[in-house]
Amino acid sequence: MPASIPPPFSNKLTLAVPESTETVNLINGADALLSGGDVAAARRGYERAWGNDGSAVAAFGLARSYDPLVLLTLPATNATPDKSQAMQWYQRAAAAGHADAGSAIEIEKLAMAAASRLLEHKMPIQKQRLQAGEEGGVLVDVPPACLHHPDR
Repeated sequence: MPASIPPPFSNKLTLAVPESTETVNLINGADALLSGGDVAAARRGYERAWGNDGSAVAAFGLARSYDPLVLLTLPATNATPDKSQAMQWYQRAAAAGHADAGSAIEIEKLAMAAASRLLEHKMPIQKQRLQAGEEGGVLVDVPPACLHHPDR
């Protein structure tokens, strides 16, 4: 009999702990630093906020600061992505009650599975610019097979 696969995150309702004014200020400052690409300083702010109140928002911010998909969208950063750390912090954010953490966990799992398949098949990689609105897009590695569009 096949083993049961557990759900990706708990269905339990978790109430987020109210955040102190200091925690909110730390998170707002860290958000601004992250948006500007100063990931190392943003992480320090999120870590302090997490230490204050166990803030779900701080845990989610920390997860985003390690998430390779998020870091691709930022201006030049001073940090290296870490999928494992991102997943751990997304899980903490979900446990602390962050509404978007479960979706982020699923996106991370899909990205890891896709990367694994690419490595498994040793598909050649090309640099392609993906347009993201008016910001000019980001440069990402894309296998040529993924560039084919069936309608073209």
